[in-house]
Amino acid sequence: MIIELAGMPGAGKTARANELAREHGLKIIQAPTHTVSLVTEGLMGALWRPIASYNLLALILKECNRGIRRSLFVNGWLGSSAKYWRARHGGIIDQGYAQALIGALPQSSDARRIIRVLSIFDRDFELVWCDTDQRTRAERLSERNYQPREEFGESERKRFTEEGERAYRLIRELSGKDNYPERSVSFIRRLVKTAGYLFSYFISRLEFPQTEITVLMYHSIDRSGWKLAVTPEMFERQMKYLAHNGWAVSLADVVAYAKGEKELPAHAVAVTFDDGYQHVLTVALPILERYRIPATVFLPSDMSARTSPDDRPRLTEEELRTLARSPLITIGSHAETHKKFTELAPEEMKKESVNSAEKLAGILGKRPSLFAYPFGSRSTVAETAVKDAGYEAAFGISEGTVRPGDNLFGLKRVQVDSTMSFILFRLRLTSAVDWNRRIVDLLRRA
Repeated sequence: MIIELAGMPGAGKTARANELAREHGLKIIQAPTHTVSLVTEGLMGALWRPIASYNLLALILKECNRGIRRSLFVNGWLGSSAKYWRARHGGIIDQGYAQALIGALPQSSDARRIIRVLSIFDRDFELVWCDTDQRTRAERLSERNYQPREEFGESERKRFTEEGERAYRLIRELSGKDNYPERSVSFIRRLVKTAGYLFSYFISRLEFPQTEITVLMYHSIDRSGWKLAVTPEMFERQMKYLAHNGWAVSLADVVAYAKGEKELPAHAVAVTFDDGYQHVLTVALPILERYRIPATVFLPSDMSARTSPDDRPRLTEEELRTLARSPLITIGSHAETHKKFTELAPEEMKKESVNSAEKLAGILGKRPSLFAYPFGSRSTVAETAVKDAGYEAAFGISEGTVRPGDNLFGLKRVQVDSTMSFILFRLRLTSAVDWNRRIVDLLRRA
């Protein structure tokens, strides 16, 4: 997960970044201080997100003041691109492309370019806007004895004071979900990813026998444009495909298969949801019931635990009871407060695991036997803590199929999100996911 914060000066971005870092167990990413590293990593980050970086650069170059252009180029474009490159596996970015957009003071006529820059946040990024009233911002800036752009002269300070708020509102409006809900991944990126999986699929066909047992991991089913949200239409199409092929099995069946206690068909798929969002009850459950597909919902027992940057609504205790009454639904633990286990002491891991099981047992009258690590964060110590808490098996987010003899406390799943086309969905139900992981790992080590 990559989270970026943006807002007007004095809006509290740094404080919010520290809060999110603690809540999600992520590091705050800093730009390189060495010039060579800044240039190298900045160019790598720009090439990683070419459409957004090109359009931001074009907006920056429109700036008439040479000093501002240079500052926005070095800090806003090159520095932010370097942060993206450093954060490509996860992190918090305080001031990136969105903040640089505000600094470029774009006009409404630049809307097309602004949207192209903001399209980056439909992919691997979450954009969190920090907003507060103008009086509070002014007080904070006064405490720092600083006024935006004062280092560039009085005229530039006045210009930003007059136009900054307008630019901020324009950019925030264009970052709304209705402006680019389908820009999850660029066409070229999607094409390359699909081609890679097709290659992996053909290699996987050389394996005999071809037993493919997959556990799918969903989060929310809605039209918000969030990367981890799948639209109801796509979710129904995916469930219809599983039902048509007769591949759907319960997660308990997969665990029994991994133990060597149960045989499964050559192709079998279990469905899981993480975090326990309300859409699982209101949107996903009717679709699951229509196609008779069992599912396991992993959720933190603390119903107030924060599990997404935008605080999307989670199930209440009463809604959880309603959901659990369905014969198709199994409830599993996602720890107590959704904290990253690798950031906790062993005794805290044990406490999170035990307390969650006891709380869910109190709500539902049945103790959960299955566990999913928050953020997929696990270690041998975490596995031991979960096992000692009495769980039968636990799942991470490492991708791959499930095989007999697999580590029961490190079982693999395959994430399904808004970036996935239906063709890619079908490919990732096969052992192509294993071969793709091997190829990617090999390329990273090269």
